[in-house]
Amino acid sequence: MSMHLSVNRVTDPAAIQEIAAEWEQLDALSVPRTPFSSPAWNTLWWKHYRRQDRVAVDEFFMHTICAPGGRLVAVAPLFIREYLPFGFVRFRFAQFFGADSSITELRGLVCAPDDRRAAVAALAAFFQDQYRSWDLLRWDGLRTSPNGECVDGKGAVRDAGGQLPNYFIPLPSTWDEVLSRNGKFKRNIRKRYELLAKNGIAFKLRVNESADAVEKSLRTFFDLHQLRAKSEEMDVKHPFYQ
Repeated sequence: MSMHLSVNRVTDPAAIQEIAAEWEQLDALSVPRTPFSSPAWNTLWWKHYRRQDRVAVDEFFMHTICAPGGRLVAVAPLFIREYLPFGFVRFRFAQFFGADSSITELRGLVCAPDDRRAAVAALAAFFQDQYRSWDLLRWDGLRTSPNGECVDGKGAVRDAGGQLPNYFIPLPSTWDEVLSRNGKFKRNIRKRYELLAKNGIAFKLRVNESADAVEKSLRTFFDLHQLRAKSEEMDVKHPFYQ
């Protein structure tokens, strides 16, 4: 089946919007389905996490895999990070979107499970002739292999070694079902209510129905997060990004 699939490089990030509808259909078929495989997430990741500094420069390197007739089968949201640590020596490292330190938990090919093996084979075959574009291509998140794969500088597909398990919990469809399944979870929720009452803090649920209200609530949320990040009482410190 892989011989009948075509692989095409997408050079312009704005082109994501042109395939967004088909991409969303693939995303809906992904197992497990997470926010990290959606076109919206990948668009925002590239916008906010791409590097353009004196140490590293990121190049958009996304690829689409299509069936005869043009049907979108898979999306490979890749980029190449070129390191220039000494100004004259460079190292080009191709990898999937999500190479941040702690935001993106699952990354890799966006594809329906039944088409994944054929899409990976087509992409690997295509990259055999493209390996001079990078020094190392890392295959994080390809679920057809137990250990992950790399295409090295000679164009050979090889096992990189190591294994990183991806854990996920399928959530019930309703809140009442969540509470009924786990008595300990229900007790923990009740305990949080009691702690609020003990400190004289009342709470209520408010639904924002306008863009202005959402923006104001998000600003409050970010302010609270910043206070937590800077708190001296936190055992584990972490930076806060504006």
